[in-house]
Amino acid sequence: MSTTRPRRLRRALAATLGVLTALGATQVVLAQPASAGQLGLTIEIQGAGTVRVVEGSIEDGGPTVCGFPDVQDQREVNACPRIRDEEVFAASVWLRPEPAPGWAFDRWDRCDDIRQVSDDVFDCKVTSSAFGTSEKSVLVHFRDTVRPEVSPVTQHYSTTRDRTVSFDFTINKGHAECLFADAREWVRCESGVEHTWPEAGSYRTNIRAVDASGRSSQWQQLDSYVIDTDVTSGPPAVVAGRAAEFVVHTRNGPDLRCQVDGGLVFACGQSGAAFTVTVDTDGAHTLVVYGESLFGRDWTPARWSWTVDETGPDTVAQPPVAIGPTSVEVPFTGDADTAWFECRLSDAVSTGQWLRCESPVRFFDLADGAYVVEVRAVDALGNPDATPARQDFTITAPVDPAPVTPTTGTVVRVVDADTVVVQAGTRRLTIDLAGLDQPKVGCHGRRGTAALRTLAPVGSTLRLVPTGASENAGASPWTVLARGTDLALAQLRAGHATFARSEAPATRRAGYAAAQQTARRAHRGLWGSC
Repeated sequence: MSTTRPRRLRRALAATLGVLTALGATQVVLAQPASAGQLGLTIEIQGAGTVRVVEGSIEDGGPTVCGFPDVQDQREVNACPRIRDEEVFAASVWLRPEPAPGWAFDRWDRCDDIRQVSDDVFDCKVTSSAFGTSEKSVLVHFRDTVRPEVSPVTQHYSTTRDRTVSFDFTINKGHAECLFADAREWVRCESGVEHTWPEAGSYRTNIRAVDASGRSSQWQQLDSYVIDTDVTSGPPAVVAGRAAEFVVHTRNGPDLRCQVDGGLVFACGQSGAAFTVTVDTDGAHTLVVYGESLFGRDWTPARWSWTVDETGPDTVAQPPVAIGPTSVEVPFTGDADTAWFECRLSDAVSTGQWLRCESPVRFFDLADGAYVVEVRAVDALGNPDATPARQDFTITAPVDPAPVTPTTGTVVRVVDADTVVVQAGTRRLTIDLAGLDQPKVGCHGRRGTAALRTLAPVGSTLRLVPTGASENAGASPWTVLARGTDLALAQLRAGHATFARSEAPATRRAGYAAAQQTARRAHRGLWGSC
């Protein structure tokens, strides 16, 4: 603004006073003006700072200071209440700007005059018209000298949430904004902000500070390297073996690192390749595994827990119980973990094989000698009792009673497939072939009867060998020979009868059983079709 106008006003004022003095000498009296020069002033401040009246008087006890030191936005304009100055000729005030800390004076608008007080201080003069009233406003501009800044950013990978990273930083003013690689626009954020990436991969995050004036700092950029790890195959919840096989797949980190039960971390292969972990003890175990690459690792490892159980159930066997001259049964029990039982019978010569069994286990037609029966319970994992229950016993086969004087008889009639009527001296005896079961009826029964009639026709002589159950009256079992042929054996071999173990003489049981087995395999007689 030009500085010549104040000089002209001072010269005009001096001339006017001279005229008034001359008039006074002639005793001309002028009335005092009803109102002097008046200035109504409104001070506007853009930004943060204060304006102080340094020259001129303010009427009505009005304030001489106008200030808004707490403004943050340098675009914001505030105005103080109107103040007034009244003078005889022309009212005027000088205003001095005082920027808030961190701010600087920029410029004045709408001043009548400006004077420089120091390098960075410029006063503004506002003047009314002479003997008139003027309403004016001035605007001072303050400039924010502190630009927003954001510190270097530190990122932390979450150890509890997959693909999640938090960012720590500081800003000097305003607020922070973040631009995540999977987003399209800046969002407000604070230090410690967490972000979960959608999948494994490399991502960039930009962070800036923005002040109230809308100015932004330089961006801080940080790259996140996200790896995902999944156990796709592992042992079941409970296993019997101590070696467990795993398959682990990773995304963005091909190398695997493993830790078992909190022990040392070790390399355990590549993504997708099976590997084996071996533990030393029974009980619960946990595998922690994560993917790794040159750029980072998965900070939320995958976990797999399982339990090793190699302890079998307990078994209790009762003493053997005789169920025949050469047969025994052994009752036994297992604890609550038992899924099935296995038994084996051994003698002095050989050790038997473990076979599944149920209580009581029975052994028939044993030869004379000492035996050991062992029983072990097995759990659902296949763990057997490490100390099977054991019972020892001895078989002493009974000797067939000494026959009464061997006798013979003449066939009178063939009743059915295992019964004949003979005349033995003065006695007529009904003879059942010892070792044969009740004969079948129907076509098989008829064929068996016909076969016996062929072996023992009416009038032929039979040799009768008594058994322990033979009697000299009524129907009773005998061993019957015709021309040296054991009739019971012949009927079994031809499939015309079935083997009755409990009735057969002990010395003939094995032969009878073998004969029946031969007929069955060959589908003879009742083992075939009619």
